[in-house]
Amino acid sequence: MKTLRMSALIVGAVVVALLPVALLLFRTTTGFTSDWYNNLWMTGYFWKHLSVHHTFPYVFNADQVGIGFPVFYGALLYPSMAVLGLVTGPNWALRLTCI
Repeated sequence: MKTLRMSALIVGAVVVALLPVALLLFRTTTGFTSDWYNNLWMTGYFWKHLSVHHTFPYVFNADQVGIGFPVFYGALLYPSMAVLGLVTGPNWALRLTCI
């Protein structure tokens, strides 16, 4: 019985701590800082590349410049958000990953 109460107390504390932050993520009309839009663009790029080519990109090809960012950073983060984005879209994939 004590462990059940302790578990309920821990879950309640986590919900109270995360709820104010999570509520901000549901305001889809606004963004956050410039980093938010950069990550949203990268998520969208992975999402689009996955939906068209059925593979994940090794580089970002934008304006005839190949940036090797995906090879070194975000090797698991952006592909997982792209897979989630197939169901929800890149905007919600980024928001749900933040939660």
